[in-house]
Amino acid sequence: MNIQAVARYAKAYKANRLARYVTEKPGDGGMSPGQREFHMGQSQKRLCVAGNQIGKSYALSAEIWWLSGAAPHPFRQTPQAPCLGWAMVSDLKSGWRNLSAKLRELEPPGAVHPQTVYDNGRGYTTRGQKMIRLRNGSLVIGKSGSQEMVSLSGSTISFLCIDELPKQGHFGEAKARCAVHNAPVVMAFTPIGRPCTWLRDVVDGNPDTSEPATESWEITRISLSPENCPHRDPDTIKAQIEAM
Repeated sequence: MNIQAVARYAKAYKANRLARYVTEKPGDGGMSPGQREFHMGQSQKRLCVAGNQIGKSYALSAEIWWLSGAAPHPFRQTPQAPCLGWAMVSDLKSGWRNLSAKLRELEPPGAVHPQTVYDNGRGYTTRGQKMIRLRNGSLVIGKSGSQEMVSLSGSTISFLCIDELPKQGHFGEAKARCAVHNAPVVMAFTPIGRPCTWLRDVVDGNPDTSEPATESWEITRISLSPENCPHRDPDTIKAQIEAM
């Protein structure tokens, strides 16, 4: 390999943040210990519980690219492309825009179809819809966890990724769309400032009544620490903990 080819390879690798997320060390673009534990889970239903600014949406975005076939998942088998997946967010305005920003950071070069465009105000859109079309034929459709519940009925999907806590009815309806293919469900959220005891009962059981969980979920809890936030200044982590 000549020097020009080496330079092109190095430039391409530097631009591929998803590849660097898998291969580099924490702090150099690689996943933190908590993120790695989350990604390594082998259950069909995986939940990441973490505080703000720990990188949970970043980790969920990596899962969306891997599950849609944009790049190989480093730890598990994924649906065969082309496939249909949903990305459920709090709403299709700010929620989709915020998740799209994280997806954009990790977007593998050449993975997205030319019909799909990205802008800071709206996030990803395909012909005006909150949707990502990939060159491999897969579709990632944005869905609201709080609005127009009728849009969640009738579809059969290959994976479901949930960013932050949806309404209980939306959660159940979206999961029902996964039944045919036993599709993986991946969720990441911060359990602060919102009623989430109903989700606790589902995934972890009720400690007050000793009732067990009603579903089998693999739960990763990422603590706020410099080790789990190598992308942040330790002083900001200390300040966040003191504020809480």
